[in-house]
Amino acid sequence: MDARRITLLVGIAVMALLLRVLWGGRAECGRADDEIEAGRPYQAVLHYERAVRWYLPGSPYSGRAVDALWTMGEEAEAAGDPELALFAYRGLRASAHATRSFYQPYARRISDAEEHIATLMAADPAARWPDRALDAEERRGIVLDNLREHEDPVTGWVIVLELGFLAWLGGGAALAWRMGRPERRKRTTWILAGTVCAGYGLWILGMWLA
Repeated sequence: MDARRITLLVGIAVMALLLRVLWGGRAECGRADDEIEAGRPYQAVLHYERAVRWYLPGSPYSGRAVDALWTMGEEAEAAGDPELALFAYRGLRASAHATRSFYQPYARRISDAEEHIATLMAADPAARWPDRALDAEERRGIVLDNLREHEDPVTGWVIVLELGFLAWLGGGAALAWRMGRPERRKRTTWILAGTVCAGYGLWILGMWLA
């Protein structure tokens, strides 16, 4: 198999993956909108979260879902529904964090959501944590510090993870095409099989160490 055919197969595989991500985000946004119309905001939050997780740079659907969660949180606060507001802000925060690779999308929205989560939790009269003996501002500060105390993934291992995934995907596509060719060469087949195995191994290693 020449280099142009391998490049073509890898390109097709990557394009299929990108289209799947776009379709997934679009579908989840549509389901969330349907739940809003049906008066089921909690179910809508879950679908918007999934739409955020179908993140792809330049895709409109993930960003739209983040904005929708933010709006739901603000509107719930204004309507005196702190439970729904917390659910929406927490959903935004968790799903946006899940999109992180070697950079963090929606960092400003995450920070703003954490501010609102801290305020709502500090004002909750039924909450046992932080200590109710502290004043509201102290409780809010404790919650906010806790929300922002997390370990970022190691950038180098995230890159290894992503390169491994591309090698696994591209090598698998090329190997599948190669196996259907009657004039296939054993050496090329073994090279592609090795690429698939190495890519999969790097992907697993990157997920473990990132």
